[in-house]
Amino acid sequence: MRPNLEIGDIIFTQKKSGWINKLVRKMSTMPNEKPAKVEHVALGIGPDSMLEASVKGIKISYLSKYSKKKYNIKIARKVPLKNSSKFKILARANNMLNKDYGFLNIATHALDWIGSHIVGKEIFFFRNRIKAKNYPICSWYVVWALKPILPACFEQEIEYVQPEDINKYVNESEWLVLHNEL
Repeated sequence: MRPNLEIGDIIFTQKKSGWINKLVRKMSTMPNEKPAKVEHVALGIGPDSMLEASVKGIKISYLSKYSKKKYNIKIARKVPLKNSSKFKILARANNMLNKDYGFLNIATHALDWIGSHIVGKEIFFFRNRIKAKNYPICSWYVVWALKPILPACFEQEIEYVQPEDINKYVNESEWLVLHNEL
């Protein structure tokens, strides 16, 4: 049984099949890295509610849409998390509600992935040139909304962060993993 979500929870998804999802995970893996396990992240806001950046823009969505038949999910929570921090996170997240999705940002990630595999290390050539903050992707949105509780290490990397980077951070820090099907 999946737990109820709270404000600030991070939801990671891994679709069990589908070429687009596999491609996103592949393009989230830089030279000399283990293959990415997740391709999408969202932000919990209530028992079944979450905010996520998808091709439809930043919208309220529901955890229940990620059926157990089609998706593996992981849910992580920062504990303890004060109510004041939760309200700051929710206020930041709501500021981006209904923004358009960052398709151009996805393209720059893909171009940097190709370049990274040519030179053998991660590069940020295209992502450095196009920083379309008004058109977020899922990982940028989650890190941006969680800024009040994240360490400064994400501040410089916000345009570069990918779902698997957030997953690694959660695994290496003091976040409580409430549910893990990955």
